[in-house]
Amino acid sequence: MKNYTLATAAIAGLTITMSAYAGFSSTKTVLISRSATTTIDSVASGSVPSAHHSPDTSEFIGCGISTGPTATSAATLTCQAQDSAGHSLVCQVTSPPLFMTATVSAVRINSFIQFQVNSRGQCTDIKVDNSSQYLHPAF
Repeated sequence: MKNYTLATAAIAGLTITMSAYAGFSSTKTVLISRSATTTIDSVASGSVPSAHHSPDTSEFIGCGISTGPTATSAATLTCQAQDSAGHSLVCQVTSPPLFMTATVSAVRINSFIQFQVNSRGQCTDIKVDNSSQYLHPAF
């Protein structure tokens, strides 16, 4: 009987130890940095899960690609974000280069997105980082 109790206690201890290491998690709320000059781009950044699970109803971030009704219609790439204070930033590129469409196509539920916008509202740089650290504990 003693051996059985000792084995059960060892397994229970192992379970407790394993559950203590759930993995690194990082909250990246949506941040909007507007440029005061026309020579420096404005920037938006944040993680998809942090925006989705934010306590407010304002925060979001994302990028997408849309095409027209015909095969010759130009594609449009759009990135948009809004922080908890309601400040937003949007950019678009018509007929985006392949590297931009590939970057936007990489967006997932665990993505951190950062995009830059010039004074004409065009996306000038898009970064996507997919990592388990951005997943919200609810997933």
